[in-house]
Amino acid sequence: MPFVSMEELYALLQVLLIDITLAGDNAVVIGLAVNGLPAHQRRPAIILGIAGATVMRIGFGALTVQLLQIVGLMLAGGVLLLWVCWKMYRDLRRGTHVHAEGALPPKSLGRAMLQIIIADVSMSGA
Repeated sequence: MPFVSMEELYALLQVLLIDITLAGDNAVVIGLAVNGLPAHQRRPAIILGIAGATVMRIGFGALTVQLLQIVGLMLAGGVLLLWVCWKMYRDLRRGTHVHAEGALPPKSLGRAMLQIIIADVSMSGA
């Protein structure tokens, strides 16, 4: 009698492959979020942003069952993700065009970290 059945092992493998595949979008979001930062602030923004997102994921993990019983939560997460994507797209477009008032101020470390956290949390629930 095996410790783990083949069906359970196959289900675990599917979950792992899906998680690895979906992790790629997090890398893209992090890259977009730190794009406008000076080089010396990129590494701290990535580390602190991922740490903040991890803490939030742990907190949400403790409340997952209760949160998913709320009607419309998945829709709200999707709308939040669309908003984050729009803000990042707008930031990228601004970076390539200079407005009449001159150069844009550089992106702040806090703003980049906040973008990483919001995007990661909204993508983890959607």
